[in-house]
Order: sequence, then C-alpha cells, then structure tokens
Amino acid sequence: MKKLTIILILVGSVSLAVAAEPLSLWLAPAASQQNQYIYDYSYQNASVVVKYRPIMDNFKGTLQATGLKPGFTYQVKLEGLGSLESTTAEYLANQMLGYSGRWWDNGNRDDDYYDDYKSTNNIIGYLVFDFFTADENGNANVDIVSDESCHVLWCGPVAHSNEYLYPVDVNQSPFSDYEDLKCEEPMLCDAYDVIPEIERPEFSALPEGDYPNVRLLLTEESFHQSCGTWSTVMGAEISFSIDASITEGTVNFNSNSVQSYGGTGQDKNPAVTIEDGGFTLRIVGNGWKKIDFPYTITQDTILEFDFQSSAQGEVHGIGFDIDNSISNNMTFQLYGTQKWGIQAFRDYAGETPKHYIIPVGQYYTGDELYMIFANDHDTANPTAESVFKNVKVYEQG
Repeated sequence: MKKLTIILILVGSVSLAVAAEPLSLWLAPAASQQNQYIYDYSYQNASVVVKYRPIMDNFKGTLQATGLKPGFTYQVKLEGLGSLESTTAEYLANQMLGYSGRWWDNGNRDDDYYDDYKSTNNIIGYLVFDFFTADENGNANVDIVSDESCHVLWCGPVAHSNEYLYPVDVNQSPFSDYEDLKCEEPMLCDAYDVIPEIERPEFSALPEGDYPNVRLLLTEESFHQSCGTWSTVMGAEISFSIDASITEGTVNFNSNSVQSYGGTGQDKNPAVTIEDGGFTLRIVGNGWKKIDFPYTITQDTILEFDFQSSAQGEVHGIGFDIDNSISNNMTFQLYGTQKWGIQAFRDYAGETPKHYIIPVGQYYTGDELYMIFANDHDTANPTAESVFKNVKVYEQG
C-alpha cells in the first residue's frame, strides 16, 4: 500500500486552471530604466516570478514579487517586437496586442497611424492589462489577467482625477535613503484607490492565436506627476497561445502527454484517442494510462468529470498516484465486472454518459504526481471502452 499523508488542518479554497502544467517566468531588471518615479532604484535585488500556462483561454497568471519599491504602483503589460523586426508569427502577435491596446512609435499612436506606416516604421503594439501596488515592504502576490485594455492609471474616484494621492514622509525609509528625490512632495496612491482609464471598452480577452517572443513588463505608474515618467523597470520574454475553447479548470489532454501506467503487465497497447479539442480521452482495449499531474490533494479536493462506456471490461476507473505501480487504494472504480479499487462510485449503468463529482480528499490526501485512468480487460481480444470527458480538479470552498 502506498504511504499517504493525512492533512489535519483545513486548507483554504484555491481555484486552479489545469489545462497544462504551469510555467514560471522570472522577470529581470530592464536594461534601460529612464526617468524612474521619485527616485532611481536598481531593481537588482528585486525578485518577480509569474506563473502561467502555455495555452490559456485568456492570458492569466499569478505574480509574486519581493524587493520592489514599497507602496509604488506598477502597470503590467504585454509588448510585441514591432511591425518590422519580427517573423510572421511575431508580427501577428504584435498586431493583436496593438489592436487590443495601443501603438508606440516615438510616441503613442492610433490605429490609423499603424495602418499607414506599419510597412515602413517598426511600430510596437502593447497592452496594459493589469496593475498592482506593492506593500510597505515592496512585496506583492496577485493574480493577473488580460481582461481590460488600460490607457493609464489614476488615483481618485474617477479617471482623470488624482485627488486621492497622498504625500509620503521623506524622512522615513526608503525615501530618506536617497539624497536627491525628484520632487519636493512625493505622492503615492493606496492600492484600493488606483483606477484604470480604459483604452478600448470593448476589450475583454486577447484574440485567439500564438504569441511567440512577446515581452511581459512591469512599468512604474507615475500618476502624471512631474517627478518621473512611466519607466519600464522589469521584464522578460514570454511565449504562449490563446485558445478560447480551453475551459477553466479542465484537463486538456492535448497539453498533457498520455503515458503508459502500470507497466507492460497492465498496459497492453490499447487504442487511445483524444477528442473534443483535447477535453476527451477515449481508451479502447486493455490499457492503463496516466498524465503528469503534480497536485497536492487536500481535504477539500474535488475530481469532477463525465464518464461513458459502450463495452464493459473488468475495471474502469480514475484516480491519482505517485509512481507507476497501480494502486487500488487510490483508484476510484466506476464500472467493471471485477471488484478492485475504491468502491464508493462503482455505479455506472452502461452506455449513456454519467456525471461524477468525487470528493477525493475524503479518501486520501497528499502530494501526487499523476492522474491515472484504468480500462482493464484481460482477455485475448479486449474490447473494453472508457471515455473520460471534461475532467476537472479543484478545491471546494
């Protein structure tokens, strides 16, 4: 029997997209940081990591930062390479960003300017889509999502108003650490008072397509003050794709390699097909399969999916595991002539689809590496079929 870790504390609710395993992007200090707001800071000791997925229905992720300027507000933006200095795919990504946000060519430009000069000038498309304010220690832990097209940020009850800006104490750190502040009365904005001026009201998500080698950037917000201008201070190159068919929280088998599970004694080369844009896994024959799925199962973890079978085998099931050995104490049997695995959900009647919601955390908890799928049929001519569709894993709460 596998060793399981029992969690004795209640773990808070978490919402996860599991279309593909998250990637981590570390931002670096920008090479050119012109005219920073209030004081010049190297950002060499700053740490900013963004976790995101390579295929999403819209650009989204989590941003964790330490060592930023305390109390400062930062724009989060995506920027293309330009209309000339790019491959075809990079050109299209730049164009999608510009038509979603703004254009830059020695100044901000409009769509007409881009259409007229894109073949002669390297016009950069960019999108300011989110923002955050660092805490008193220069740290932040926020979700970011490209659901708004922002022109600039303000500090007030409405756009074009900065009445909620507050003066900082220049005798306190970090301001007292700098001899030459750029203004006599530096002003900052509390996080809850920052509001965006919307650039394109119709925008709610990035257009579908590939976004190779674009840049994810952090820009200091200066709130139209005289002691600094929108300096981009950190950034990194990033590539991703937008696919509107990706369902939030749903496993996409096109993004997760389906592998053999249980060894050659169990997995006997079944027919495996991926359907419905990646959201359906069909196994026919005698087979056990797995996908990489690192996940910490808590008391609140839910496994939800649709199951269907037109041919009964011995064991049809789903579950999680930490290695390549089949585990009857971690597999939920749904169907089959042989009794094997956790039996609480062995109630499939055959033929028609059935929706399952399994509270996995009530049966076991711990750090898992794989999601597994059983379609066992130990005969000379196995015909068993298992169809798993719209598989979701999430935390209840």
